[in-house]
Amino acid sequence: MSRKTKDEQTVDTAANDVVDVETTETVDTAAVEQGDEPDDGLPKFSVDQLLKSSTYSHRRDLLRSLLDTNKQYSHAQIANIMKAFNEKEVT
Repeated sequence: MSRKTKDEQTVDTAANDVVDVETTETVDTAAVEQGDEPDDGLPKFSVDQLLKSSTYSHRRDLLRSLLDTNKQYSHAQIANIMKAFNEKEVT
């Protein structure tokens, strides 16, 4: 049984491990997209692991289009990338 709080989310990794990750940190999405983000100490996951995770099952297509498969991302970075995408003005 897993639990979720406001500051944590439970994630299934490719190895079927359960990892609790704090997601309250804000990350500069431009830096994330360029791969220049500072090491925030949070666990990072490959795009393949993120796409297999049930946490992002409803946003797999979006993640495939936004993320670089050669990089790893923390959950805070993913949240900020998706937030930036959703806040873009439609022209």
